[in-house]
Amino acid sequence: MQDINSESRVGLRHYSRNLEMAGREYILFGVWYVIRIFMSITMNGERWQEFVSTFDIEGLSSFELKIIYAVVFLIFAAVVIVLHFFIGRSAVRYSKGKKKGKGFIIIGVFMIISLLTGIPGYFVDENGAPVSFDTTILASILVDLTIAFLFFDMIYSTIMIDRCRRRIKEQEAT
Repeated sequence: MQDINSESRVGLRHYSRNLEMAGREYILFGVWYVIRIFMSITMNGERWQEFVSTFDIEGLSSFELKIIYAVVFLIFAAVVIVLHFFIGRSAVRYSKGKKKGKGFIIIGVFMIISLLTGIPGYFVDENGAPVSFDTTILASILVDLTIAFLFFDMIYSTIMIDRCRRRIKEQEAT
């Protein structure tokens, strides 16, 4: 008879719930990231205008350029949401035992490296000059660090789920 309250089974339930919750949160952070980029574009009008003016494409009107930028933003947003959805959904499926592969970890590691290497960009502008530090920058840094912590928790939970499943198999074999 299997003991449902064995240390391995309790650990498996704990880390599975942890990974499932982290996967769902990662999906939501993908949506938040797109909203944050959109807000940055709409709230920093002068900076956006500076950026747009660097791409002076002859023969296109201002309206046509805005359409092109909107399409590029929508494609970027779709890619971000799909990647976050893939990673989050894969983590949820893995936590429930419906998925065996851990490809979501590999993709997520690349995303988290890019996130962490981007944090210094909050402190300096394109020319290397210090940026005035305000609460929105602090909030963005905290969100990025939270996502990093969340992903490291996903990795740890995945490792612990594997260990617990292995122990349970060993216990059932004996």
